[in-house]
Amino acid sequence: MRVFLIFLAWCYMAGAAKYKYRGDVDGLRAVAVIAVILNHFYPALMPSGYLGVDVFFVISGYVITQSLVSMKSQGWFDYLTTFYANRVRRLLPALIFCVALTTVLFLVLTPGPQREIFVTGGLSLFGLSNLYLLKIASNYFSIDAHLNPFTHTWSLGVEEQFYFIYPALLALTGLALVKVERAWARTTLLLVVLSAASLLSYLFLVKSHPVFSFYSMPTRFWEFCFGAFAFIFINKYWLNGKSIRWRGGLLWLSFLGLLGLFFVPIEYQACSTVLAVLLVTILIVFSVPSLGVHQLLCSPPFLYIGALSYSLYLWHWSILVLGRYTVGDSLVASFFLLVIVFAFSLFSYYFVERPMRYKGYLSGRVKPLCLVILIVLPLSYLIVREVPKARVENLSVASLMGIEAAASWAGTIKCHGDNQAENDEVFLSDCLHPVRTVERPHTVFLLGDSHAAQFTFMLEKALQGVPYSLRFAHNASDYDFPRSFLSGKAVAPTLDYVVETARKGDVVAVAMHRGRLNPNRDGHVDMSHPVELDKRAVFFEENLSVYIEKLAASGVKVVLIKDTPLMSVVAASEACKLQLQIFGRSVCRVSRAQDLHTRKRLDLVYQGLLEKNKAVFTWDPFDFMYSADGYADVVDDVNEYVMMDSHHITQYQSEKMAQEFSLFFKGVVR
Repeated sequence: MRVFLIFLAWCYMAGAAKYKYRGDVDGLRAVAVIAVILNHFYPALMPSGYLGVDVFFVISGYVITQSLVSMKSQGWFDYLTTFYANRVRRLLPALIFCVALTTVLFLVLTPGPQREIFVTGGLSLFGLSNLYLLKIASNYFSIDAHLNPFTHTWSLGVEEQFYFIYPALLALTGLALVKVERAWARTTLLLVVLSAASLLSYLFLVKSHPVFSFYSMPTRFWEFCFGAFAFIFINKYWLNGKSIRWRGGLLWLSFLGLLGLFFVPIEYQACSTVLAVLLVTILIVFSVPSLGVHQLLCSPPFLYIGALSYSLYLWHWSILVLGRYTVGDSLVASFFLLVIVFAFSLFSYYFVERPMRYKGYLSGRVKPLCLVILIVLPLSYLIVREVPKARVENLSVASLMGIEAAASWAGTIKCHGDNQAENDEVFLSDCLHPVRTVERPHTVFLLGDSHAAQFTFMLEKALQGVPYSLRFAHNASDYDFPRSFLSGKAVAPTLDYVVETARKGDVVAVAMHRGRLNPNRDGHVDMSHPVELDKRAVFFEENLSVYIEKLAASGVKVVLIKDTPLMSVVAASEACKLQLQIFGRSVCRVSRAQDLHTRKRLDLVYQGLLEKNKAVFTWDPFDFMYSADGYADVVDDVNEYVMMDSHHITQYQSEKMAQEFSLFFKGVVR
């Protein structure tokens, strides 16, 4: 430890020289990684701690610009190969260690991990996991991002894609490689144009296409540019010798403002992201060794955590998700998991990251290339293609305790979750065209998202013995119901088709995930926060009301099925069943009061539709899923799974409610 701190102190003293190590920047890394870890482990405590990733992006922009400008190269080949060799030494060894060991742990300790886990991990070694996560984000059958131990590698993918184009940009402007004097202004102008386009695209897409704005490099490019601006300003445009008296107050305001942003509610994401980037840029530009903020960030604890930040970032999420599959993430469990995070991070830093970076094991340009060819390529292939086939049975903690995985109906329901924007007519006809017979002249059309799909089992059983057949469709396109109404588009081919084909006596049932109307789709709304109809909810209600009026005019009745329980945390159901067996209580357990509060905005929409039209009815599964004490968990009183995951019910629970729904349905069509 003493040697390490002496090394950092030496770097700090050298920081006065141009292009040298800056301890305060490492201190900002510590702030960033602590915020990210607290956000992931205790989201209610620090809801916007995810902004730590944005802090990392600004720092990367600053450090990479500094590295490229200071690099001495003999030509394009030397310039690019030297840069990428440095990046391989810096990033790949610790990432390989984390991905490989996490893959083994998930194979051995979790029951039947999904293929998407391994594909994400394998692609992360090439900086492509963000693109894969973006691709599967719209697939309802894919693993929840909260249960994927490699979800956090999306940020590494964004960084590596930035590295792919940025060195060439600086070389083409002349700031790097040839290093001409007029290149400073030329580079600044180019980066201003590119960052403006990137920032505008981020602000435009953060609401309409939040997944794309989150995972894609183009919508994050502006954050790296602000780091580059900090470097350019410091080294070209800042006039030395100016008074520093006013800087102390500015730095403290910026530092405290950045800390405050970590506690801002997540619904202000766009504004808080821009502010965080600006504040970090200010902290980098105006920091002076004699000022308090600089000295704080250069103190031994901040420097030490800053040095560990990469390993901490890699391991904190993998261990947290592993905990969700095993011991849960209660307060006691989270403390235990944090200890493991630090243990793995320390091992990774001292025995993998530092040796590979500083001891010459990957010196030069040939050795990093060999690492990629001889280790990364075959390892990635094995993880993506072969590991999913090599499941290790009966070694998970749950399996050893005799706990089976919750049976999944994902992928078994026809016409669910496919994006059919290109062939609406074929899709709608195949899925929704009524099959009317003498015994069953009427049709129940079930529409919505995966929370409608889960009721197909209930309806199929409930409709036995009555003159109704069931037709279901969920088009996952942003240009069809329900997503279209939620993104401000008044188009719904599915509803148009039903309006055209439904007859008097038919019934349209609608169900959807309440989280689509909330700031955090899979999280609960704090009980202290009031819930009211917002602009999006009003738009959804008004447009659905138009279709309900058309259906009612044709003698069709509409049943709005209220949403099923949302567990307290995103965790594997078998993990919560394990906790129930060991501790008598699980972290999934949720109270009816909390669940109703989180569901309130959707309930208000349904209530408004109910009051507008006499052809509308509502049915609430809560009445049959909450126990007398007002709580629900992943299993019922006979220890059978009722929750497939944190927000979908099992086929067992769906069919279990069929009798009650049948009684309700007979009253509707009477």
